[in-house]
Amino acid sequence: MCTPSKGMPKPLHLALFVDRFRREVRAPFPPAAIVRALMAPLAALARRRGHGERYAPTADVIAFPAPVEAEVALAA
Repeated sequence: MCTPSKGMPKPLHLALFVDRFRREVRAPFPPAAIVRALMAPLAALARRRGHGERYAPTADVIAFPAPVEAEVALAA
């Protein structure tokens, strides 16, 4: 992730990161739905500017689905 010397990512890169890792990363506040609504336009702009390739999944990364038991536990 591109970060300046202070360590906080630039807003466009943060939006792409949040979009790409939405299952793994959650902000402590506001609620996830609000974060997605606010970040979606920024992520779209970042992709149009060519920053999206950095956060695209690669072939060497295999996504494993969550076990069914975990999904049931989360739904309860």
